[in-house]
Amino acid sequence: MLSSNKELAYNLMLLEKRIEKHDGEIKAMFSAIRQLMTPPETKKVTTGFGREKGG
Repeated sequence: MLSSNKELAYNLMLLEKRIEKHDGEIKAMFSAIRQLMTPPETKKVTTGFGREKGG
């Protein structure tokens, strides 16, 4: 019974390591998605006559 507990503990440790790795990858994906959802900053362009172009 003691050897099966050691094996279970070992397998649990391996599973925890896998989850930690995936957790970081999932966080990185959500961060990338948030960046893609943020609209790009638009810059106002003037024509040189004091009026904005395109509006």
